[in-house]
Amino acid sequence: MKIAIFPFLASAFWLPFCTVHVSAEEALTTKPATPQEQYELGRRYHRGEGFAADPDKAAHWIRTAAQAGHPEAQGFYGFLLSQGSGVPKDEVEAVSWMRKAAESDVASAQFNLGLMILKGAGTGKDSDEALAWITRAAESGYVEAQARIAEYYFFGEGPVEKDPKKALPWARRGAEAGHAWSQNLYATLLEWGIGVEVDRSEAMTWYRKAAEQGNAKAQASLGRLIESGLVGERDMVEAYYWLWKSSEQGEATGINYLKDLIPGMTKEERHAALRRVGIQPEEEAAKAK
Repeated sequence: MKIAIFPFLASAFWLPFCTVHVSAEEALTTKPATPQEQYELGRRYHRGEGFAADPDKAAHWIRTAAQAGHPEAQGFYGFLLSQGSGVPKDEVEAVSWMRKAAESDVASAQFNLGLMILKGAGTGKDSDEALAWITRAAESGYVEAQARIAEYYFFGEGPVEKDPKKALPWARRGAEAGHAWSQNLYATLLEWGIGVEVDRSEAMTWYRKAAEQGNAKAQASLGRLIESGLVGERDMVEAYYWLWKSSEQGEATGINYLKDLIPGMTKEERHAALRRVGIQPEEEAAKAK
């Protein structure tokens, strides 16, 4: 803050008029003028973007925007209430705010409302209504909802009976949107011909996409498929790399596949594999001393 004062009056008193320079950023963080600015500021406090995370300030500004009729803020405030983040936990009130946002076509609110109804949290349990809201979110492109419906149909959980064929299109949509879990599920369906013709080449493509995002199960499956030689040339070093990545995350299938892989590798392959994951083979380390 800069205050302009006439030098010859400074010792006597402060002038009642002064020039204050406030940046746009400072104005936004002190007095956001619109519901959109209030909502954005609340999100920043929630995530700790630009300054330390502050759940109380996040809830304050998001509530302010929600009360002004901002649909996304209404959904977000409902979520905060459901979690007790910055406000006392109140599932009944949470459902009320989520419903306002869901009826305004806020996909995240539709998804969260569906989950609340499915659990009977803050409202009566209703599987049909829950699935309807989650499906609306999925159809609008909300990838978490797409993945959840695929999961429900694949495992027979939640509001539906097991039907892998119905899981397929939702897994594909989630996969195409870049969702790692969906990519792994879609690859699994393709590899084993569940609800679709077997296509191991396409399965490997999707396993790789998920593996590159760090999905441990996809890393294990990718390593296994590379080692099998069913798609392209068998590459023991590359297989080792992905199985090692999976096992480093504690994935049981990756650990077991890696144990089975090592005995069948040549010395040269083992050394190359160790170097691939950044480990110097013992023989080379000894020579370097």
